[in-house]
Amino acid sequence: MIVIYDGKEYRIRTEDSQLVRDIEKNLPLQLQMRKNGEAEYTGILPFHPVNDARPVTKTVPNAVYYFEDWNVLCLNIEANTIAPWHVNFIGMTEGDGFAELLGKTKGEIIVTVKK
Repeated sequence: MIVIYDGKEYRIRTEDSQLVRDIEKNLPLQLQMRKNGEAEYTGILPFHPVNDARPVTKTVPNAVYYFEDWNVLCLNIEANTIAPWHVNFIGMTEGDGFAELLGKTKGEIIVTVKK
């Protein structure tokens, strides 16, 4: 899976799950994403994927998650403990700089997600 933002591609090493397969079969997607505090960007998915992915209550920078309660894809910026809530792990962006770039970005963004 690849996220494209500001003309650059960021590859995501995904875990094997039905969640990932459902998202991938609906690609490419263009998502309008909004910043939630300084922790993450979230974008509503236009479909409801089957969610069997590993739930986590501690998030890390450069990770991609799915939050089922809001049906959103999350691009994570900083480490957080979110218990009692949880998100489902999709994968990690490869290389450095993605979380730092998002951390410096203000307001809403548009990203493309493709295979």
